[in-house]
Amino acid sequence: MIGFNENDVKLLRCPTCREKLEWKGTEHRDGRLFYGALICMHNHTWRVESGIPNLADRQRLSTKDQLMDMVYKFLAPIHDLSVTYLLPVLQYPDAQASRYNYIQAMELDGWDESDGPKKILEVGVGTGANIPLIAHAAQNTNDLEIWAVDLNANMVEICARSNADMCKDDSSLRLALADAHELPFADSTFDRVLHVGGINIYRNAAQGLAEMARVAKPGTPIVVVDEGLDKTRDNTFLHELAFLWLTSMDEFTGAPEDLVPTDCYVVSVKNVMRFYYCMVYEKK
Repeated sequence: MIGFNENDVKLLRCPTCREKLEWKGTEHRDGRLFYGALICMHNHTWRVESGIPNLADRQRLSTKDQLMDMVYKFLAPIHDLSVTYLLPVLQYPDAQASRYNYIQAMELDGWDESDGPKKILEVGVGTGANIPLIAHAAQNTNDLEIWAVDLNANMVEICARSNADMCKDDSSLRLALADAHELPFADSTFDRVLHVGGINIYRNAAQGLAEMARVAKPGTPIVVVDEGLDKTRDNTFLHELAFLWLTSMDEFTGAPEDLVPTDCYVVSVKNVMRFYYCMVYEKK
């Protein structure tokens, strides 16, 4: 069962006005908040159903946002299959192609746990394939909270089902519907932030990068992964063609180093697969 509690509400902010939210609704017998609404002082109201808050202001979405939301609604059931089987074929040969390449960039081991629970945010979680890898990489962390947001309800629903084991008892996973351009969290909340596979099609990539930096604690790795052809490899015409098809909806390809906020600095940029870059930046 997905759900969140009263302490979690303290981390949330209204995506419209950034004010604190108050819970109005019913609690499950284990104390998790399940059905109801989150309301700010300006009376902006955000529904909560089955333990998942809907904190996306859809009136602010662009036409392309709405189109992509519709596309992912239909792609959601086959998304994992295409990533698992089709993408490796397109990148062949790429023996090093692995999600672990960018999970390692999050530096999830060796944390100092003296300052309380560690909170990780994945922006654009999709079907949640990264969540088990994050949990495994941070397995030595005693008190871990993984927050995951996505704009698409179908993706979040699949994410909840595929990570059901993390939704039992004292859940370490919290899910929410949210727009990456207006993340519904307080400043400097998260110890790590991850985003994979969407920044290149954002309506405003600079705003998305700024929002990830805003909710990250200073000095924490913010890891952004998306399409960028590795030009150090011997790419064939078929690789070039496949990459062109894969990025047909992208606003740009390659790491958006020039869009990183001025209060941040880029730590590293490298390709982690033939078709994907990994950019790490931090807030000063």
